[in-house]
Order: sequence, then structure tokens, then C-alpha cells
Amino acid sequence: MSSEIIGILVVITFKALEERKMKEILLNKVREEVEKEFGIGYTVCIKNVAKNNGIVLQSVNIREPGKDLTPNIYIDSLLVEINSGAISIREAAQEIISTYKNNKNEYRAKGLEQILSRRGILKRVTYQLINAEKNQERLRYMPHREFLDLAVVYRVILEEDGPDVVGFEVSNGICEKYGIEETELDCAARQNTEEGRFQIRRMKSIFAEIEGMSQEDAEIVGPVQMWVLSNARLVNGAAIMLYNEYFEKLAGVIGSDLYIMPSSIHEVIAIRDDVAEPGELRKMVQMINSSEVMVGEVLSGNVYRYSREDNKLVIA
Repeated sequence: MSSEIIGILVVITFKALEERKMKEILLNKVREEVEKEFGIGYTVCIKNVAKNNGIVLQSVNIREPGKDLTPNIYIDSLLVEINSGAISIREAAQEIISTYKNNKNEYRAKGLEQILSRRGILKRVTYQLINAEKNQERLRYMPHREFLDLAVVYRVILEEDGPDVVGFEVSNGICEKYGIEETELDCAARQNTEEGRFQIRRMKSIFAEIEGMSQEDAEIVGPVQMWVLSNARLVNGAAIMLYNEYFEKLAGVIGSDLYIMPSSIHEVIAIRDDVAEPGELRKMVQMINSSEVMVGEVLSGNVYRYSREDNKLVIA
């Protein structure tokens, strides 16, 4: 390796270290400013929160004495604004404090803090399907089981009344704290997830609703028969892949085995297995993943096949 290349690498490494150091200084200043608002006993810390598919977000965590439930207040956008000079550290801290107080009052008003119990967790835990390879590090700290190239993890739903679903992932630590065995966690999740009312809808019907078209016009635009499988809320609905009876029903109605394309963690798309080859479908899925689906919502780049004879899903 030439001395010129070594020099460039040294400069790049030094710059990266300087940027990391400056970010740590900025985060500490934000934390210290937030701490001024709270009394003795409160804990304010900065956390790296691992999200789906390798995404890591910066979060301020404010813990009240004797309380387990506290929201992660994500601050990546605030850091960008501070660095650009749009807001000051003090203004960012005030926004964090306001967000915390609003969330705390909302949690109390809805009694969400009382949900954190063995009974409350088992009553509200549901399945979530995620990509196994892209989440290897996270899976080390979470109860899970393998399913094809995916992993089945568990999510507790705190509140579903609003436009967003409020909840948290179940970690090994939570199971240990509340004395929950993985077998009973899985049993509860299977029942609770199905109560989310899975549904199978023709793509043409959905397209007609979105575009305000008649069903007749939709038939012309979309001649290929496609079905969207998800739950009523369209959140983490790809978990329907764990319930073969829905694929068995659809395959029986249309008289064909199925190819299943993972649209996202929220839904999957089914077509007859005589419409296209799995290779071209796989290319389509990977293209859509890279251009249309947010990184944190990508499920898989593979395509699956449902066999009526075997009543099972396999990677095509």
C-alpha cells in the first residue's frame, strides 16, 4: 500500500473520530440541559436504539423514580437542526422535555403503566416478522424463533385507538423480570395476533379505492390477479405468513398453488403460481425494496411458494 493511500486513510479515520467526538459532546450538552428540568431521582441518559434492519437511532430516555414505562424520545432530527443552526441546544432540550411530559400524561390518563405486568404483557403480546439476517445483533437480546429466512419476534401493543400503534418489543430481560417462559409467550402471541382480524383482499379492489376508480376500470388497469394479505390495521400484517389456513383458503378458491411476495413487514402479496417464474418475481421484490419501501419496513428479498399438497410455505 502506497504512502499516499495510507495518508488518505489516516485523514479519513481522523475525521471520523473527530465527528464522533463532536457528536458525543453535543449529546452530553443536550442531556445536561434536559437534566436541569428534573429533580433528584430522575435518570436522564442517551441511548442508541437498534431498530429494524440495522437502523440505529439516538434517543433521550427520562426515567421517573419507581417507574418502568418511559418512552424513547428520538432526537436525530433535532441534532441535525442544532448542527445547522436552526435551533439552539436549549430549544432542543425544551422540545424533548415537552415531548416527555405529554407522553407521561398520556400514559397515565390511559392507564398504560398498569399494563406492565405478567398478565398485561401476555394479554397484549403479538407476533412480528422481521428479516433474520439483517437483525442478527438485535435477536441476541430478544426471544424469537426462526421461520424460513425470517425471525418471529414479540411485540406488546399498549394502545391502538389513535392513528399510530404504541408498543414495545419483548426482550429477554422483560421475560426474566416478569417470569414469562418463551412457550407461553408464543402461545399468547399466536392467539392475540389472529384476533387482529387477518384479511385477504384483491389488489384490484384496493387500487380502485385508492384511485377512486370503478371496479370495471380497475379490471382493465390490472388484469393480473393479485391478493393482498394483512391484518385490519395494516400494521405488522406480514405475520399472516405464520397462519397457513389463510393461504389454504385462497389457494382452494382459485384452484392454484401460490407465490407469496413480501411487500413489507406490514403485508404480503399472493399470485397464482402459473403467472410468473420465481426468479422474475424475486427481482421485482428486490427492486421495490430498494426504491419504494422504507429500510426499516423491508421484510425479505426472497419469494415464497405455498403448496396445497404440503400445506406449507417454502422459499421459492
